[in-house]
Amino acid sequence: RSYHLLTLSAQTGEALRDLAERYAAALPAHPDSELPNIAYTTHCGRSHFRHRLAVVAATVREAQAMLAAFVDGQLVPGLCLGEVDGGKAAPRVAFLFTGQGSQYLGMGRELYETQPLFRERLDRCDAVLRECLGRSLIELFHPVKPPSHNDLIDSHPCGQAANFAIECALSDLFRSFGISPAAVLGHSLGDFAAAYTAGVFSLEDGLRLVIERGRLMERAPGS
Repeated sequence: RSYHLLTLSAQTGEALRDLAERYAAALPAHPDSELPNIAYTTHCGRSHFRHRLAVVAATVREAQAMLAAFVDGQLVPGLCLGEVDGGKAAPRVAFLFTGQGSQYLGMGRELYETQPLFRERLDRCDAVLRECLGRSLIELFHPVKPPSHNDLIDSHPCGQAANFAIECALSDLFRSFGISPAAVLGHSLGDFAAAYTAGVFSLEDGLRLVIERGRLMERAPGS
């Protein structure tokens, strides 16, 4: 990933500052290659208490500098400080999936290059698209050279498949981060991504349905 999220927490504000000071002192002994594991452990391997601090950093030096600033009483960009109200229930989240028309060249490129789960989902969709349409989904999104066609935008099968693939990959990525919907809704084509997220069918089966839907729409009379 390009950036990492270091999460610290304690039962009091003073204890949180002490913890940040210890991390600021310890981090310089570690190379940048260890920052992903350190960030993962602070999030997934530690208890989370009421007083919380989050640091967004690309390198160990960045993380150390921001923690040192916090210890000195500064809230610099990249730092987020807050308290959790234990009496409040976690907010309920809904996912709303859009219909056809939001796709564009280059869509999802950075996520495809940096998020293994997102990449794996799009690669699975790419295999289905090659099987059903003889086209590469990845090439539609990220062509090596400017395309001579506009199938990503104008072709119903390709455009709808692209939207469905991105929506499902994003849904799975959010859920892997612990953001799970209490409800899912879809507009038009988005119904299929909502159904996939709800567990109605597999990614591959949903995509085959979407491709067939696109073929039917392309053959339908204009009126």
